[in-house]
Amino acid sequence: MVKVSDVIVDTLIKLGVKRVYGIPGDTIAPFLDSIKKSGKITFIQVRHEEYGAIAAEYEWRISSQLAVCTATSGPGVANLISGLYDAKMDHVPVLAITGLVETKNLWRGYTQELNSLKLFDDVSVFNSLLINSNEAEYIIYKAYNIALNKKGVSHVAVPLDVFMSEGSQEGYANVEIVKPVQEFRIDVNKAVEIIQESERPVIIIGGGAIGEGDRVATLAKKISAPILFSLNGKGIVSEDEEFIIGGIGLMGNYASYYAISNADLILALGTSLPFREYIPKDAKVIQVDIDPLALNDKFRVDLAYNVPLKYFLDAILDNIKGKEKSNFLREVLSYKKRWEEYSRKVEDENLNPIKPQRVISSLSRNLMDGDVVVVDAGSSTAWVSRHFKVNKNIKIVFTSWLGMMGVSIPGVLAGSFLNRKRVIGIAGDGAFSMSMMELLTLKKYNSNGKVIVLNNGVYGTVKYEQEKLGFESFGIELSEANFSKVAEAMGITGIRIEDVRELDEKIVKFLNVKGPAVLEVLVDPNEIPIPWNVIPPT
Repeated sequence: MVKVSDVIVDTLIKLGVKRVYGIPGDTIAPFLDSIKKSGKITFIQVRHEEYGAIAAEYEWRISSQLAVCTATSGPGVANLISGLYDAKMDHVPVLAITGLVETKNLWRGYTQELNSLKLFDDVSVFNSLLINSNEAEYIIYKAYNIALNKKGVSHVAVPLDVFMSEGSQEGYANVEIVKPVQEFRIDVNKAVEIIQESERPVIIIGGGAIGEGDRVATLAKKISAPILFSLNGKGIVSEDEEFIIGGIGLMGNYASYYAISNADLILALGTSLPFREYIPKDAKVIQVDIDPLALNDKFRVDLAYNVPLKYFLDAILDNIKGKEKSNFLREVLSYKKRWEEYSRKVEDENLNPIKPQRVISSLSRNLMDGDVVVVDAGSSTAWVSRHFKVNKNIKIVFTSWLGMMGVSIPGVLAGSFLNRKRVIGIAGDGAFSMSMMELLTLKKYNSNGKVIVLNNGVYGTVKYEQEKLGFESFGIELSEANFSKVAEAMGITGIRIEDVRELDEKIVKFLNVKGPAVLEVLVDPNEIPIPWNVIPPT
């Protein structure tokens, strides 16, 4: 007899799924048994279902490989949710297959029974209960297809007895879909007119600009426009380019603040920037995005193009006339120079306690083409956005929309399975503490993943936010811990830096460790990112 669980696994194999992340449980026991028998999908046992969901998410974010997470009924399913919200917010396809109590016990308040369909209703783009055993292949295929094409979470709940019942296959997963080669012909005359009339244009790029960095830089030079980036846009244009200025908000700097505050035109290319308060009310906005629902949504837009950025750039670069370097751009570049002088001064300071900027700058210099960096939420996000210079073929991934703490270790875990050179996580001690049990998972699978902990003993970003709102900081101190010793206790290489004189040598040593490693750096607890609208000291 071919069980439904066998059908599900066979369908996943045909769809190209390589890994399922989760924790074993009774209601998913048949599913795991079918995975084991298949020999073609690997089950990755994590220590908490939330981080299994994040690991599945980061497979896509690092290599565009859709992965599956799983959990047993009740608390296991509930634990998945917060991890899947990170995928939802960043529009990442993930497939969650969860267990349910037997159908005879549904809706009776049975042990570890909860209404997982209602629980998943908001987080998912597809949410289904599999009851008809003959529909297993179709439901899994549909869930996968919708997750892939709607860029979100698909969820299929399967009762234990349905997993174990006899199933059948009709070949849904064997279909070959031939997609047409799309060519977009767009009229950019209005955009050309607006750009040519602009005296202070600013380009903002997001994740939708991936692969177009060189041509964005060409456009910037033609129209004399500084380039700013959202978190998902960092690294798309090499930071060796003269016109690349920095991020936005707390992730930016005074030069980027000056640029956007004085812009008379914003070109939002592949970004659905949420911070509308940063855009001047009298500035015109041209937005380009492949998602029609992202257009004219989070900020007011004058002209919108619902096309991949490639086609907009094809048309605009052929039609736009070049401009001389404007006084506005010269002013922005003068502020950039001042910011870079300040940054270099801080990054080169050999002081104790160690400045986090110094750590990030040293790491940036020692990475190589092909490396992946996973950045956790918190002040480490600001330090990386501002002080990590991306001028190599390095992939850098942030939890940019939900801002979820604890993603670095499961993100590094996922990346280590994807044949990347090196995968390095960066986290503050608060974020690291949330998921450090997953170091055991790195050890279990002999991952080559590595994590840097910026240990300052405080929730630094929260401290800054409390004080900015006019409150005294409260509840933000963290108890002292030696995370390198924690790593060693788990059988992982642990390195600790307390003196800045050891920093560069130990970073190189850490990066060359074979297998998983943790580098703990004691950094200045009083160092917080300066507000981006404050001119840095000379």
